Amino acid sequence: MSSPLVSIIIPCYNAEDFVSEAIDSALGQSYPFKEVIVIDDGSKDDSLSAIKRFGNKIRWESGPNKGGGAARNRGLSLANGDYIQFLDADDFLDMEKLEKQVPLLLETGADLVYSDWRQYNIARPDRVWICRVIPKCEDPVILTLQKQNIQTNAPLHKKKTLMDVKGFREDLPCCQERDLYIRLACSAAQFFYFPAVFHTVRNRRGSVSSDEVRVRWWLHKLLSEIYDELDQNGDLSDERKRAFATLVASSARRLLRFGDSKNAMEQFGTAYRMHPSGGLAGAYSRFGYYLARLAGPELAEPILVWLKNMAAALK
Repeated sequence: MSSPLVSIIIPCYNAEDFVSEAIDSALGQSYPFKEVIVIDDGSKDDSLSAIKRFGNKIRWESGPNKGGGAARNRGLSLANGDYIQFLDADDFLDMEKLEKQVPLLLETGADLVYSDWRQYNIARPDRVWICRVIPKCEDPVILTLQKQNIQTNAPLHKKKTLMDVKGFREDLPCCQERDLYIRLACSAAQFFYFPAVFHTVRNRRGSVSSDEVRVRWWLHKLLSEIYDELDQNGDLSDERKRAFATLVASSARRLLRFGDSKNAMEQFGTAYRMHPSGGLAGAYSRFGYYLARLAGPELAEPILVWLKNMAAALK
């Protein structure tokens, strides 16, 4: 069995407290055939000094701030490896991630292999939870539309497949990984799931994903664009339409909980445009579904929150 070179690409923006650990986890991979490329995306803190301390153990480059998508694409253009591992600068990889995932790409012929991860908020490091995506789905497009998205660091990619879809969209300020995986799925890329936990994600204030209202707004815009393009091309089955509607309705629920009723109700309207069900059955539990159908989502959500809080208080 061959041992392909893996390029580990780390985009960094204002992550001076974490980027050294990310680089250490990349260099410390038990898989020996690797290179580490760090792209400093115009950091205003001391990230670049932390990066430079690794000397010739890594390759690095610094430039003006253009966003995570552009930084990852720049790393991709510099990569010598046939396989690509992305790693956000505030996260870190388990030592055996590449050792376990490289053989799977070789054996299965898949275009990317992905696994689960652990996650915690920096403010509460004692509360760690395991994030799992749906393990199997015959339609990869529906797989990429699940509420639990495949996290950016989770897959090991074939470089050629990433290049074929032109990498990340650089005009998106967030949701770049969701967009990438949907485009990969639409291009008939083969996804393979391996049930194990191989990296850790830190949620921190100030990160792109920390502003959930903003993320939900962009997610709605992105999904609407992709839905309309697939619809125009005749590539939307009823199951795909339902999956799009479910994700949009789930996002709308989160907006209601953040008090953004205007955008939430607009998104519920989009969900009904995508599928007659409005995606409600997938976005709610059975009781929540009937309550939302009866009272409407805007009235149902505070009732559901109250009931959840009451149940927690009685435990």
